[in-house]
Amino acid sequence: MPENKKGIFSKFFFKGYKSPETRSAEAIREISFYKKLYDESLQHALMDNRQPSETASDSRPYVDAEHERLLQKAREPSTGPDELDELVDSARGLSYHRAYVIPLSEINSTATRIIEEMNEWGVPDETIGRLREKFRKKGTASDNEKQTRRDLFWLFDEYNYWEEYIDWYHVGLFKETLIYSFFLSFRAQREIVFLGNSGSYKISRRKSAPRNDTQWNKSEV
Repeated sequence: MPENKKGIFSKFFFKGYKSPETRSAEAIREISFYKKLYDESLQHALMDNRQPSETASDSRPYVDAEHERLLQKAREPSTGPDELDELVDSARGLSYHRAYVIPLSEINSTATRIIEEMNEWGVPDETIGRLREKFRKKGTASDNEKQTRRDLFWLFDEYNYWEEYIDWYHVGLFKETLIYSFFLSFRAQREIVFLGNSGSYKISRRKSAPRNDTQWNKSEV
């Protein structure tokens, strides 16, 4: 299953200044990526005269029109960073409509691949078990096609949720590790400097102390 791994790490970690042109170009690239996911699923369904779901004839015009609207909005100079993020999120949601394009006979295998990948990420067993049970007997009968495709649509959404959550978690853990490592390094350097200065202080006090001064406090050395 193709994924847009680019930019996930920087989304949570590197949030430095970017020019409006750069932000717009990145948003356009991501919106186009999600449109490509849908188009590739449709092309795959049409190979070897395999027909996708009848609902594909309804979803395709909608998805095409919405993606074009998102691209036009992303190109406008007045579109700010937050709005660009919302446009990308909307494009991601539109890519879930490939659930209505994939041939019914392939829905089960598609769902299984997604669920197994989520399992490898360490998604809670309860969630994995629930998803496996939901798709165990789906994709073989046309009488429940509408519900089966709806379930696949929301599986794409859940996949995206866990993908972003896990990336966010690992980046946060990486940040904490860096901070803690810096703190330990800084503390070690402080202790080395302190011990070095303390030793020099004691030596200088010993050298400068009067030998016959009865009020000399040896505990200070």
